[in-house]
Amino acid sequence: MNETPGHNAGEVVLYSSPDGEASLNVLLEHESVWLTQKQMAELFGRDQSVISRHIRRAFADDELSAEGNMQKVHTASSDKPVILYGLDTVISVGYRVNSARGTQFRI
Repeated sequence: MNETPGHNAGEVVLYSSPDGEASLNVLLEHESVWLTQKQMAELFGRDQSVISRHIRRAFADDELSAEGNMQKVHTASSDKPVILYGLDTVISVGYRVNSARGTQFRI
């Protein structure tokens, strides 16, 4: 991934769920984990549309603000930026999806 202006390049780390069913590379930056909706869908075993709906609801309900919990990163292979969501958003979605993997991730 290329850096966006004003952001330091982060470290990519491997996360594996305790049950071994999910394994993904996540961005560790500014003392937080950053995931895409696609990564959250894989992590929680849910469809990406479900993840998107939970994120929109968390922002609409003012549980979280988009500022500080969402960042756009430009990749060399696309004209469209990739949207990443911070750890607070990932945890919020984990509670909302009510899945065993969500519980594992929160622990």
